[in-house]
Amino acid sequence: MRKISVLNAQKYFTSLVDEVVETGEVIAIQRHNQIDALIIKFPKDYRPEFSDIANLSAYSTSFDFLKDEPDDYSRADIIHYYKK
Repeated sequence: MRKISVLNAQKYFTSLVDEVVETGEVIAIQRHNQIDALIIKFPKDYRPEFSDIANLSAYSTSFDFLKDEPDDYSRADIIHYYKK
């Protein structure tokens, strides 16, 4: 995830939005070295009956970078925990 300042976000907003739409990359906007907002690609198959966060999670490619992250729990761990 690339981070940019609020000032640069204002200056290059249109090109940043175009970049996010084309690449699916998430861009963080920060003030005083703290992230305040994200620019993320809007879900292609938005469904109004679901919450915005559910749509973003289920249908957006914005979180595809997480597929390379290791799983914290295996399927066996989850079955063991919930079988109690």
